Amino acid sequence: MPGPERPPRIMITAGETSGDLLGAGLAAAILEIAPETQLFGMGGEAMARAGVRLVQDSRTVSVVGIVEVLAHLGEIRAAMARLKTVIRDQQPDILVPVDFPDFNLRLAAYARSRGVRVV
Repeated sequence: MPGPERPPRIMITAGETSGDLLGAGLAAAILEIAPETQLFGMGGEAMARAGVRLVQDSRTVSVVGIVEVLAHLGEIRAAMARLKTVIRDQQPDILVPVDFPDFNLRLAAYARSRGVRVV
């Protein structure tokens, strides 16, 4: 958990346009209340504009339909691996997964196994 030595770190992950907009609204509200908070994760342009440092662009994983998922499976797996590495290395205090349940529920389970609170 954050202490006097470092600001809170919150990871927000959204994989679709609607989640990007919701994540951006959340990021803006957090930074208004606690501007020192470090926000990072997966999203799109709206979250980036709101102050989230994107470690993964959601456009690479935002696919619909089994054929598209299979065609982009390597990119989806790489994104999951990248985000797991971020969780391990940056140790966020909280993970906020927004929409995108097939992806985010797996990521949330990993985060919990690393002691990260999931909201």
